[in-house]
Amino acid sequence: MTSSAIGATSAAILHEGPALARDSREWLETDGMGGFASGTISLARTRRYHALLLVATRPPSERVLLVNGIEAWVTTPNGRYAVSSQRYAPGTTHPDGANRIRSFSTDPWPRWTLECEDGTRVAFELFVRSGSQLVALSWKLIERPREGAGAITLEVRPLLSGRDPHALHQHNDSFQFAARLNQRTQDGAGGVGNGHAAAPATPATPATRVAWQPYATEPEIIALASGRYANAPEWYRQFLYEAERERGLEPCEDLASPGTFAFDLAAGEAVLMFAASNDDTRELFAKGEPRAPGAAATSHGDAVADPHALLAKL
Repeated sequence: MTSSAIGATSAAILHEGPALARDSREWLETDGMGGFASGTISLARTRRYHALLLVATRPPSERVLLVNGIEAWVTTPNGRYAVSSQRYAPGTTHPDGANRIRSFSTDPWPRWTLECEDGTRVAFELFVRSGSQLVALSWKLIERPREGAGAITLEVRPLLSGRDPHALHQHNDSFQFAARLNQRTQDGAGGVGNGHAAAPATPATPATRVAWQPYATEPEIIALASGRYANAPEWYRQFLYEAERERGLEPCEDLASPGTFAFDLAAGEAVLMFAASNDDTRELFAKGEPRAPGAAATSHGDAVADPHALLAKL
């Protein structure tokens, strides 16, 4: 994994202040296999190849962009706050999550601190696993609201395409929103509860594995989450990539969002991983362990790994 902030004097420099909402400097995380994740400090994508999961199908030259980005919101007893931002044609930023960025660092990988108006502070991190077509995202509650007691939740919508990194994606009737869903409840000790076990010492958390195949000709996308998933298909239209417009290229595209992930931030860290489906990533998301070198691929049925335990091993 390689981390860098383009235009910064140091890859590990910490940037602080309100100007981060407009900071178009870029970060890049590589997987060592020809794929990468990239974006800007302000969270808004400005280039057609900015993405969370862009993988090489025939390394090193042939690539496909699978997960372009996310929409995310934190809800507290005092309101609902965006913690993501997008650029839309003709030049609108929505939602206003970039305004809540308080700091950014690339040490040891991209990390943002966001603060909501009620004082709630959340750390958002992004990590690309070297040697695997996988990106891990996490959100951690680091400060509760100044006033008000109650649930603090996170909602995340993935934005998908399945296109050549040099192309753009448009609304179409061929995109397949259908999801294959396996969902379990992890007990406080990291085991899997079935509803009949004794009450755990710590709150139970869900473990969810989802798979989508937007187009039959492109790799399947799989996700592993420490939250619940719900189907809620939506098209998001007219994303604007300003760096492409400056180059005189077509700057707009449409992305598909198949559903939402919901997390209880007050109960612990929210973990969401995306991967291109292959023998290694399916093994990771089912067992929580990498496949042994030379071992044959195995079928794990409905098995779902503990996302927190897997994140600690990556």
